[in-house]
Formats: sequence, C-alpha cells, structure tokens
Amino acid sequence: MSGTNMNRYTVDVKPRNSLSSMPKLATFKDQEAPSWLGGRVTIYAPMVMRDPKEPHRVSSALEKLFDLTLVVALSAVSTQFATNIQYGGDMSTSFTMFLISFFTIWNTWFPYVWFATTYDVDDVLYRVGTFGEMVGILMISDGIAHNITEVVVGYIVLRFFHAVFFRLRAAYEDPARRAVNLKHSILSTLVMVCWYFQQSFSSTYVSQVGGFAVLACCDLAYPYVAQRSTAPAGRTKYHAHHVSDRYSEFTTMVFGESILSLSHATVLKSATAFNGEAISTCIASMVLLFVLWWIYVLVPFGQILHDNPTLTYVVAYGHFFIHAPLAAFASGIYIMGLATQAGDSSHGSSHGRRLDGDDTLAISVDTAAYVISMSITMLFVSIPLILSLPHKILLRNALASVVLNVIAATAPGHVTVSTLMWLFCLPVVAVLGIVLMTYRKTVPGLGSPST
Repeated sequence: MSGTNMNRYTVDVKPRNSLSSMPKLATFKDQEAPSWLGGRVTIYAPMVMRDPKEPHRVSSALEKLFDLTLVVALSAVSTQFATNIQYGGDMSTSFTMFLISFFTIWNTWFPYVWFATTYDVDDVLYRVGTFGEMVGILMISDGIAHNITEVVVGYIVLRFFHAVFFRLRAAYEDPARRAVNLKHSILSTLVMVCWYFQQSFSSTYVSQVGGFAVLACCDLAYPYVAQRSTAPAGRTKYHAHHVSDRYSEFTTMVFGESILSLSHATVLKSATAFNGEAISTCIASMVLLFVLWWIYVLVPFGQILHDNPTLTYVVAYGHFFIHAPLAAFASGIYIMGLATQAGDSSHGSSHGRRLDGDDTLAISVDTAAYVISMSITMLFVSIPLILSLPHKILLRNALASVVLNVIAATAPGHVTVSTLMWLFCLPVVAVLGIVLMTYRKTVPGLGSPST
C-alpha cells in the first residue's frame, strides 16, 4: 500500500458529472485496499483511538462473528445448570457452579467489547487477535462441558491474544494512551497467572469457590484501576451507543438461548397426537420471554451512558446481574419444557411435575419455578438499581417480583406446567403495561421511558 493509503482518512472527490463535486471525508473503512475474493480487506491501519462521537457506529461484522462463539459458550453453561437441576443436585452447589461458569464466559466477552469500542481497526492483525480469542472461548466452552482443566488453557490462550495483539499493539501505536494500555496488559497477565495457580492448587470446594471469588473481583477491578491511575488525557474513551449496542446483542443472545432451550425440551406432537400441554407451555414461555425482552429494550442505555458518564462502570459491571439471571432463566425454561413430556398420559403423570421415564432422572418443576421467578426478580431489581431510577420504579418491580415468588412457592403442586407459566406471565405483562401506559413522560435525566 502507498503512503497515502496508510492514512486513517482519505478524500474521495466525486466526478464533475455527479450531483455534487464537494469532497467527502471518509473513515479508514473507505480507504483503498487490496481486493480479495471480491471483498475489501484492510491489511494494516494504525491502532489509534477512534472518535467516541463517531456517528452511526454499530457492531461490525467481525464483532458479530465473535459473538457466535459466545452462543456456543452460553449453551454449555445453560445445559450444565439444567443437568444439575434434572438430576437432583444440591441447589446451592449447582447455583454456585452456574455463577462460576457464567462469569468465566461473560468475562471473556467483557474486555473485548470495551477494547473494540476504542480501537477496532479491523485490519489483518486485529482479525488474527480476534480469531485467537475466539479459539480461547471455544476451548473454555468445551472445558465447561467436559474437562475443567481445559478452561484454564483456553483462558491463557484468550488472554495471550488480548494482551499481545490488542493491548501491547495499542500501547506501541497510540503513544498518547501508552501508559493505560500497558497497565491493562500487565494487570491482565498477572490475574491470568493467578487464575492458573488457583486452578492448579485449589484442592477443596471451599478453596476453589473462595479463590474464584477473590480473582473474579480482581479481574473486574483491574480495568478500573488501569483507567483511574492514569491522567485523564491518557485514558481510553468509549463510544456510548456502540457499547450499548454490544450489550444489547449479548442480551439478545441470552434470550436466544432460552428459545433454543425451549425448542430442545418440548415435543409438540407425538406419533399419534399433538401435546396440548407442551403447546400451551411453549406459547406462555414465548410470551414471558418476549415481554422481558421488550422491557429491557425500552431502557435507552446508549443515551444514558452518553449523558451520564459517571454511570459507565455501574452499567458495565451491573449488566452481569442482568445477563446471568437470563441465562438461568433459559435453564428453567428447559426444565419446564421437559416436564410437559411427563404431562402426556403415556408417561403416567397428570401434572408433569416430574419426568418418571427413567428412575435416575427426576425433574422438579418446583425447582424450575424457583429458578424462573428468581431470575425475573434479579432482572426487575437490577435495572432500577444500576441506573439509580426513582424509588417508585424499584418498588413497582419489587412488588411484581413478590407476586412471582409467591406463585413459584405455592402454585406448582396444584396446577399444570402450562398454567404455572401463564401465571408467571401475569405480573410480568402487568409491568410492561404500566411502563407503556404510565411512563410516557420522560424520567428526569434519561430522556425516554424507563422500566
């Protein structure tokens, strides 16, 4: 490439016979580059900070490809949790292992999002770094499903590519923010080494969980430490609407896992007839899922981050308490779907509270109901707390959550699975209705309806 093509910006002058002969300012995406297989490929672009106010910025095709590895990982986590519930494992242990597995996956996505919003140049080296991270995530996913030691190896692979291809490269090519990128790289590597020793030398359940909790806090803290210990002029900046778009996409992926779980668990038609219980449960589950999605997307996270930069870390980390419950929700939906098979007369259970086809397999709708109600409760309570919304919004959501938990505690022994799911829909749909009808006026400082 010539020296001109190495520039981040180029000027494209339209021909005289065009409607306008005014020069057009183009981003690095528009620069001339070799054309391979009919597509434009940027061999190299300087890794300098992108404009945090760049108009019309959304997720790139590479970011969407990266997200596909998270789909596989989320499926592994959800399946693991559902399996533990199916076989009557201790609930506290199962829930703890679910949180550990989900955080491991979520923490592979989190650094990539915040680096990409600042430095996504989408050239060959950047794509190689992304590819390496994708390989690491797939290794972690396989480890969650089969061998926990593979999780550590995948984590090392992922952090190596993130440190070398991303942070160290940014430190070299963006001198103004060299210090903060070096801090990110060094602290990330130190935490990675600690993860290795924690996994290698923790011999008891208590030491594993305790060590994980400490290192998880360190992993979440080091980006904050790296930023805050750097002078304001040398800190990296983010694109509020791009970050919001990325978080929304992850949320959609978790909702997608619920749909996948429901599809895998339910059999709508046997060899002889349709299963009315399964059909009703599917519809109720989809209504519940759709309303929860609707409630989430009503929150203008992009505008909130743009107008309130002080909420950056709260929104960034607080989304864990939105995403994790939704992943658990997918496991609960899966159990409910399986239970509808027991509701068929051929399985000998009138209410489908347990699947008795195999003596070693017992599925408790009571437990699944608890998982679903608590997942929605976490979602309802987390959003107002993260955004410091008015207390009346938190109170309204808390009241709906109380109703959900009362239903989960009292209804499973007296109603069918489908009826239970429809009962869950009532308070959730009521919350959406109140939001749509009552909060047409803007909440001060947010600029649009909130939940």
